[in-house]
Amino acid sequence: MDYYVGEIRLFPYNRIPADWLPCNGQQLQINQYAALNSLIGSYYGGDAKTVFNLPNLNGRAILGYTTVPKTTTVYTMGQAGGTETVVLTTSQIPPHVHSLTADNTYDAGGANTHYLGNPNTPTVATQTSKNAANANLYAVPVATDPLVPMGPCIGNTGASAGHENRGPYLAMNYCIAIQGLYPPRP
Repeated sequence: MDYYVGEIRLFPYNRIPADWLPCNGQQLQINQYAALNSLIGSYYGGDAKTVFNLPNLNGRAILGYTTVPKTTTVYTMGQAGGTETVVLTTSQIPPHVHSLTADNTYDAGGANTHYLGNPNTPTVATQTSKNAANANLYAVPVATDPLVPMGPCIGNTGASAGHENRGPYLAMNYCIAIQGLYPPRP
């Protein structure tokens, strides 16, 4: 044996080697796995009297435990966090702009395609009469008139469903050694 009790290795196949167990959070009896329990204790769950849990790495990324430099963030041994999906609320979306492009003249390029244009604004600087368009869907604005919503291009959208919150990944088999050399103290 050239591995330590409690060592976690990544295997590229779906078989569990002898003297190893999958890192799937399963609960073990302390009296049957005393050496392993003496190393990982109840970091990953259990009552610390009769049972303890293995780390659950199913669908998880591993993060080293430490204090993150230049921050107050501390990751303790056995701490789990994150989520596989996230539902964003309006307050979590960064400020941004959805532009609406429109002509500022009423009948430039076709009277029925520029409803936001002002019929009193000339199409060209030399124009002397009003534009001759036959439709004006917006009234002259007054202080209390809001812009009329125009379907899906203005307003809230979305289904309030979670979206994938993980980067690209490759599924493999994490296992923990239940037999082997006991790690010496320094």
